[in-house]
Amino acid sequence: MTLSDVKIEFQTELHNIYPKNEISAIYTLLLSDIGYSKTDTVLNATMQITSDQITFLRAALKQLSQHIPIQYIRGKADFYGLEFRVNEHVLIPRQETELLVHSIISNPIAHTHTILDVGTGSGCIAITIAKYIPQAQVFALDISSHAIEIARKNAQDNSVNITCIEADMCNEQQWNLLPTCSILVSNPPYVCSNEKKQMKAHVLDYEPHLALFAPDHNPLLYYDALARMGLQKLEDRGMILCEINEAFGNETCSLFSNAGYKQCKIIQDLHSKDRFIQAYKH
Repeated sequence: MTLSDVKIEFQTELHNIYPKNEISAIYTLLLSDIGYSKTDTVLNATMQITSDQITFLRAALKQLSQHIPIQYIRGKADFYGLEFRVNEHVLIPRQETELLVHSIISNPIAHTHTILDVGTGSGCIAITIAKYIPQAQVFALDISSHAIEIARKNAQDNSVNITCIEADMCNEQQWNLLPTCSILVSNPPYVCSNEKKQMKAHVLDYEPHLALFAPDHNPLLYYDALARMGLQKLEDRGMILCEINEAFGNETCSLFSNAGYKQCKIIQDLHSKDRFIQAYKH
């Protein structure tokens, strides 16, 4: 079997699940895991591969056909130029969230201060900030012990120091575990159950619902907790920056304004969707 044969097999098996460009990207990633470059797929398409390599690729193809995300199959994902371990206990880092991190890294207030990442998951936000702002003190909170374990491993892999805290962001009695900070950042659960029909199977069936969904009866539950937490833990004139559900942009902004935050604004992503809320403690 040649590299070209493998590519045809992937396109045939996955064309009903992924668009052609995504299949090509997945194929290229898996080939890199067995020592082939993107150039090889073009210039050496007739190269024969070994039986062990065929077994590896077909095992991955079987999982992909079951909608298992490529990041979970490989056990890793890229984010802001860094690599992170991921598994079924943590969300797969999204490209959109890189804008959240970039907003902090490019903000001078972040460079000598304490930063708290709430709902850290894989630790991609906290670790990337710590990597690019080594003088900042970075703390990472999550309710899941499994997520905390992954975040700690990712911090070690990326040679950064962060302090991980296992706690429930909604439990005010546990906030005494948290530091006073100048920036509070979060990508909390915000998807409503009525949005499930719009979600792809590889997200809905495999990524942790604990990190995805907010309760239908109170879709802003976690933003209310963040607003109250910020009033206790943010320094005066400290900043809060959160990823949001675009369907509740105005409501989320009003929640922070009503809690006493100033200069609350919605920030759009590269696709002109309401993606983040930024506000300052009075």
